[in-house]
Amino acid sequence: MSQDEQKIRKELWSAIPILGGAVLIPLLAYFSVFMPEIDKPEIWFQRSGAVSVFLVLVSEYGLWLIDGLINPTGVIVSYQAELRGKYKNKFKAAKYIGAIIAAFGTLIWGYGDLIWLTINA
Repeated sequence: MSQDEQKIRKELWSAIPILGGAVLIPLLAYFSVFMPEIDKPEIWFQRSGAVSVFLVLVSEYGLWLIDGLINPTGVIVSYQAELRGKYKNKFKAAKYIGAIIAAFGTLIWGYGDLIWLTINA
């Protein structure tokens, strides 16, 4: 396994728990897990959106580091084409999943208190 392939695998595997955490944190916050006593549940849920978006940004940074290896520009040698074929779909999936989570995280960040109050009315 080449050094480039090791880097790709590392970043793709790192994206899984980071994106999982970006989904899990708002779910835990919705049920007031780890909520300080001085806070309100709807505000705690709203704040979780910011953490979710931050985790997606961390994941996106890792994916950005390997973008040039999966989507090379200029003259492409055979091992680069092989890497692209092998990891292109996984890379795209991680990017799209991250974008969807970031969109939901942004909605929670902006309107999480209203969402929480509407659901629990």
